[in-house]
Amino acid sequence: MKQWQTPGWFLIEDHMVIGLAHAGELDAAHAHRQRILHQGGVPSADAYGALILHVKDTTDDTSNAMALYNESAALGVTPNIFMYNTVISKLAKARKADYALQLFQDMKARGVQPTSVTYGAVIAACCRVGDAASAELLFQEMTAESTFKPRVPPYNTMMQLYTHTKPDRARVLHYYDALLAAKVPPTAHTYKLLIDAY
Repeated sequence: MKQWQTPGWFLIEDHMVIGLAHAGELDAAHAHRQRILHQGGVPSADAYGALILHVKDTTDDTSNAMALYNESAALGVTPNIFMYNTVISKLAKARKADYALQLFQDMKARGVQPTSVTYGAVIAACCRVGDAASAELLFQEMTAESTFKPRVPPYNTMMQLYTHTKPDRARVLHYYDALLAAKVPPTAHTYKLLIDAY
């Protein structure tokens, strides 16, 4: 029956995109993506998220990631938390804090609840460009969330900001104390930042 067959094939193709992308077989994953598109279908948010996560490292892999994100938006795909996290992380690594913050706001406007991974990525984006004010506000927002589960990366990121980018020993110690108060075990990197701050 055609009405059952077509969605079934799209589902298989979609899972092929996800599986192949996670296996690092990006050319094959994109071939399945193209097959979905050529047959009038649309890959899922998980498929786009997997493609974005594993986009090949080129001189500007962020532009490739954004091209996929923009394609998904044009096709009416509603991003899920996995897709948002992968795009925001790519933007953070590329020091494109403005775009990362824009997507972060878009995500919240759509009612998608940020996770600690989301906050970690968007805080890192702000820290990489030296936007201490935004990083501080986002950190406070993150820790005020009822679903907040403390993890070491955001604390280390804030400590690194005040160790290397905007040296301020008191702020480094503030975030170290906050980490201890949250009962998060420090890492070797945490201790290195403390040493560097002195």
